[in-house]
Amino acid sequence: MKKYIISSVALVIAGTAFLNAEILSEEELLPVNSYVPPVQSSYVTMEAFYAGASKDIDKDFGEEVNIGGLWSTFGKKISGTQPGLSLDFAGILAIGGGSTEVDWHGIGTYVEEKYSQFDIFAGGQVALTYEFCESFSLTGGVMAGVDIRSMEYEVKGTTGLGYIDTDDDDVACGLFYGAFVRADTRLTNRWSLTASLRYMGTTTENEFSIPVAGVSESWKTEKVGYGVFTLGAKFSF
Repeated sequence: MKKYIISSVALVIAGTAFLNAEILSEEELLPVNSYVPPVQSSYVTMEAFYAGASKDIDKDFGEEVNIGGLWSTFGKKISGTQPGLSLDFAGILAIGGGSTEVDWHGIGTYVEEKYSQFDIFAGGQVALTYEFCESFSLTGGVMAGVDIRSMEYEVKGTTGLGYIDTDDDDVACGLFYGAFVRADTRLTNRWSLTASLRYMGTTTENEFSIPVAGVSESWKTEKVGYGVFTLGAKFSF
């Protein structure tokens, strides 16, 4: 009986030693100073944005409409097998607007024209994120969605055909698409400073019609692309 007890105890001790050796060998595979990304996988951002138009809103108008506003994303990171590398899926919701005007001068002519626009962008983005260290990561990807644009055109002044003072407005829907790169600098365990550069093309065209000397003149705005800069805060959870 004593031999059986002694044999059992020896077997337990040997098994425990074997498991400890296995755990130690797995830990030795990781560098001492290796970076393990934070466990938070979901996030939301709130950013201010400025979008510079790539061309004139109306080829006869001669000016572009730049817009600014709020840009928000709400997403989730899905880690892969590569340390620090993850897939990034996010929804996009942004609102913004802007306006521009032109004065035309000539002999017997003084005309003021103005375009004002307001956009709602709603869509999504897919990207890859790489965390270089505990405090810095880069994300790059593509985006697409719907652009709802409300625009108003105003014109007033004196022309060779007489005095004109009229306006028209239109709401149109189109698509937006593009690519981006984003940098995140971690400030605390949950808060980060985030900034991005984006190219965003749009297919939205607003249509206007105004009376000129008793004749209705109609036209559509151009399909405009934007260079977008965003800056704001990111909260991970």
